[in-house]
Amino acid sequence: MARGKTTPPVKGYQVLLSYATTHSYAETARNLKMPESRVTKIVKDNKDKPEFVELCGEKKIEFAERASQLIDKGMELLERRLSTALDSDTELNIIIVEIYVSYKTELTQDEKNKLVA
Repeated sequence: MARGKTTPPVKGYQVLLSYATTHSYAETARNLKMPESRVTKIVKDNKDKPEFVELCGEKKIEFAERASQLIDKGMELLERRLSTALDSDTELNIIIVEIYVSYKTELTQDEKNKLVA
């Protein structure tokens, strides 16, 4: 005779979907408010089924696409900032020299260092 409750198919699918995204038994159990041992059993019982393998593949593709978008945005931001820094390099160097040659009574050395940083 079986112990405990049976897991409805919908809940089992939620477990598989969450696990395919997180690859973590503990996180899946926490998100779905169920015992980690039950999550582990559901995943292990279904890990070789074609539907689950396909779901994992889809999640990997989604992750790769999102990561690629983030990398592209980061590269665009870095490129803009680098261009700005290169375009303003001469002006910044003039300002830095002016800060360091100012009189001690106007700014302390610590204040000068903070401004330059």
